[in-house]
Amino acid sequence: MKAKVQILLFFCLNILNGQVDYTSQIQIIFTSNCTGCHGNSGGLTLTSYSSVMAGGNSGAVIVPNDHANSLLWQKVNSGAMPQNNPALPTSQIDLIALWIDEGALAIPAITTPTLFINEFMASNDTTIADTSGEFADWVEIYNPSDEAVDLAGMTFSDGVDASAIPAGLPNITTVPAGGFIFVWFDKDPEEGPLHIDAKLSDGGESVILFDIDGTTIIDSIGFGE
Repeated sequence: MKAKVQILLFFCLNILNGQVDYTSQIQIIFTSNCTGCHGNSGGLTLTSYSSVMAGGNSGAVIVPNDHANSLLWQKVNSGAMPQNNPALPTSQIDLIALWIDEGALAIPAITTPTLFINEFMASNDTTIADTSGEFADWVEIYNPSDEAVDLAGMTFSDGVDASAIPAGLPNITTVPAGGFIFVWFDKDPEEGPLHIDAKLSDGGESVILFDIDGTTIIDSIGFGE
């Protein structure tokens, strides 16, 4: 049961933190609001990804990576579309713009960030205390890139137990560019988003950092008995 919950969490966090998904986020907007006029009657058809990208009688309506010059976005942003329905809410217009600016992809392209397990401490009794003043096992993550990386949705494991970093607290879970962050392996996830439901054994095991898909390994380290 625990494994099923973790797999479901991986997929949910992937949706929350990944790029815009055409099928579940964009096509549903077109289907609900636009296909009454732009169905299969000729001209621009908005019933599928391929038909959207094919454009209409006047040519392409999507310019990947450039929402401002995409005719479709211009029409929905101005309120000219949908013609026989209320104007789209700003949140949906912005989502369409984001999808276009991400490349107008049929399937999201997830780029694995560069992060390293820099240091760790198993059976910590006296070295570094967490925000509660407790001496818990810890792992230090280093971000060598020139962009900040939010750990939200990523999963830490000791090879047996695993926990995903919750979303919604970027001020706590973001590793600054060229910076470091501590993740606490103390089996006390209720203490905060950087507290993992696992502990490190000084007898030897592993530390694994998975990307938000729950399977791609960003970095890992094993330490001996």
